[in-house]
Amino acid sequence: MCVPQECLRACGRIPSFRLFRNAISLEQQAALMRQLDPLLRRRKYLARHFDGVISGYRELERPRRWFQEDNRKTLDAMVRTAFDLPDTPPLLPVHVLDLQDGVGGYILPHVDNVQHSGDTIVGLSLLSDAVMRLEHCETKEVADILVEARSLYVMAGEARYEWTHEVLPEVDFGPGPPRPKGRRVVLLMRDMHPDDERRLHSDAQ
Repeated sequence: MCVPQECLRACGRIPSFRLFRNAISLEQQAALMRQLDPLLRRRKYLARHFDGVISGYRELERPRRWFQEDNRKTLDAMVRTAFDLPDTPPLLPVHVLDLQDGVGGYILPHVDNVQHSGDTIVGLSLLSDAVMRLEHCETKEVADILVEARSLYVMAGEARYEWTHEVLPEVDFGPGPPRPKGRRVVLLMRDMHPDDERRLHSDAQ
């Protein structure tokens, strides 16, 4: 676990979760939104995802090669930081999730499906702060993490598959009363499932 103390509120054990504050600059955030926002705004916010987990959202997927050069460099740097590798590993397309502002945009508690990706998920948060809550499936230990705008988070192993995670509709963290969450756009990057990675290498030979 590597989360700055001022961003953590926990009761008991905390899962394998890393958080990098101020991972990108305001200029890098603006550049990403200039490319993404025209596409996102063509879509309406949907009330509920097909799996019932996400509310008040719109989304799209794009491969990293689709991003403009500066934005692609930003994403590649985030991935190298997350995986602590000199080169970018094979990844699934970037999943862009846009949660509307106010209490209508949130993610309910869920455990990730082990068949859809590899061990690690990397999230780059844009525009507004949010509180992510993790709860152990058996012990019910809870960790609230303040995921600020322009921060990068990394979840792997037990944090994805032994703890539920959710995004709360309000930012209730630190001094002062709870405040509604603003519009939050997160770029999610997942490594490939081992079977998919083996197929990729086999096709390349």
